[in-house]
Amino acid sequence: VYVSQGRFAKTVVGPEHDEAVVVTDPGFRPVPRVNGYGQGDRLVFDSEPQVDGSPICTSGASNRFKCGKIQPGVHTITTTSGREYRNVKRTDVCTVRGDSGGAEISAGHAQGIHVASNQCPWFGKTSHYIPLQRALGAIGAALIVAPVPDPPQLPNPFPSSKWVNGKQFWGGLGGAVIGKV
Repeated sequence: VYVSQGRFAKTVVGPEHDEAVVVTDPGFRPVPRVNGYGQGDRLVFDSEPQVDGSPICTSGASNRFKCGKIQPGVHTITTTSGREYRNVKRTDVCTVRGDSGGAEISAGHAQGIHVASNQCPWFGKTSHYIPLQRALGAIGAALIVAPVPDPPQLPNPFPSSKWVNGKQFWGGLGGAVIGKV
């Protein structure tokens, strides 16, 4: 069932762009999350670009929610239809036709808009996205974000590198609780 939620107001298409603005209907309220397709939706906290090698996930209509890593550099690619994209980022996420336009997210940091893949798994795992900050700038839009949750409070000062808070044992493993006492 198709339900209209707005109308196209602006598009920006070119070698470095493939974005659109949709003016939403009055009853529609966008939310700051990415569809996890049954694996838990991901909240969006910002659009800070992450470094090469960081984990990244693609949310697409065909291949659903798949994850991998951001690959080094920026790239120019030409799709099988002859469309050229310049200065796009590459991932090793398995994507297929129908995933284009999907969100790219890295641990709460929105990264970009999925634009192309090499039709994984047939030709390997390579997909590309337009960096989100560039896309937002091109269409004059702002990202809707969720508030960043407060980190858990730890005892101050630490009694030692290993402590017991009455129920759990802290092993000094970067915040991991490793057992109950």
